[in-house]
Amino acid sequence: MSATLPVQSGTSAPAALPALSPSPMPGDEYEQAPEQAANQGANQAANRTRTLTTAQASARATEPAVEQAPATPSLAMLLTLGLIAAISGLLVATAYEYTAPIIAEKERLATEAAVLRILPNAVAKRDFVIDAAGRLAPVDPVAGGGTGGGGGAAAGGGGLVYAGYDAQGQLQGLAFTGVGSGYAGPVEVLFAYDPQRQVIVRSKVLKSTETPGFGDKLDTDPAFLKNLEALDARLDATGQALANPIVTVKNGTKTQPWQIDAITGATLSSRAMGKAANHAAQRAAPAIQRSLALLAQPSN
Repeated sequence: MSATLPVQSGTSAPAALPALSPSPMPGDEYEQAPEQAANQGANQAANRTRTLTTAQASARATEPAVEQAPATPSLAMLLTLGLIAAISGLLVATAYEYTAPIIAEKERLATEAAVLRILPNAVAKRDFVIDAAGRLAPVDPVAGGGTGGGGGAAAGGGGLVYAGYDAQGQLQGLAFTGVGSGYAGPVEVLFAYDPQRQVIVRSKVLKSTETPGFGDKLDTDPAFLKNLEALDARLDATGQALANPIVTVKNGTKTQPWQIDAITGATLSSRAMGKAANHAAQRAAPAIQRSLALLAQPSN
């Protein structure tokens, strides 16, 4: 049995001793330090995150609201573009209608001057067109059909025929246009024709894009122009075509009156002249020979 200590009367019980926490063992502080550092790092990161989030929210709150432009309806856009196109087309058509008569008149005057230049004894001209029967028909000057510079039916070469008359109204010769392909594009030429001798007697280039210094020799080279003083354009026995097609040959090799001696260094331009002359004469000469009686009538 355990012995019980007697408590003397008149004395108080001894005071309770404070509870003592266990003393850390050596090495405990090294185990706790990493854990505390990790906790502190996490707290700091959380604080920074909260700060950034608050700052971003404040910035967004202070940014002005950007208004979105309303989308343009597709139908409205198409209608606008269509209206612009219609107005542009109307302006172009109006400009053409306004300038077309002016251009036609300038071409008429230029053609008339060129005809009178290559028909030196003529002081007036009359315009004829080759009809479906292959004969010449007078062009109505009021209607103005085919009086331009080789335009209309003449654009293909020979469609129009110009008759030149002297002051007494006597026929002095005829002229017609032809087109041939040159080095830089089409060459349009006006030819003077003697219906009695059936020869081409002169030429004048109306339009050309040939190289300057070479293509312009078609109008200026004396030796080349000799080819066109009596270029044979006689008809065959049927009267439907030339007896001998007009051709361009190499410089210095011409042996026939229907040949054109080419210009050295401008062979393609020379060939264009030959093609233009042949194409025009093949169409115009037969119609002229069928219509000599009409052409011989004095000009009013």
